[in-house]
Amino acid sequence: MRIIDNLEQFRQIYASGKKWQRCVEAIENIDNIQPGVAHSIGDSLTYRVETDSATDALFTGHRRYFEVHYYLQGQQKIEYAPKETLQVVEYYRDETDREYLKRLRRNRRGPRRANRYLRYP
Repeated sequence: MRIIDNLEQFRQIYASGKKWQRCVEAIENIDNIQPGVAHSIGDSLTYRVETDSATDALFTGHRRYFEVHYYLQGQQKIEYAPKETLQVVEYYRDETDREYLKRLRRNRRGPRRANRYLRYP
């Protein structure tokens, strides 16, 4: 997991590569999308704005795709852990590129603030 402080830093670190440029394009389009509505750029990026404050008790694992989180405002706590410390709740499905896991022991946590990026894995 990599934490990046702002959009300019993201641009410097990921200056090349179509997938990274598409991330920037999506963030720059933020004023034109409604919360909860999914959008896509080409066939390699889907994005949406979420205003959900619910807590998900499960971890989500991916094998093919990665997640980029951009926080518009407020804070969020993200839990992360080495996969070997988690127990599978729902096995990986190729159709969704997801598996769900639960914690076996306490994991690392870190606060996430507005205008920060979080890239998985």
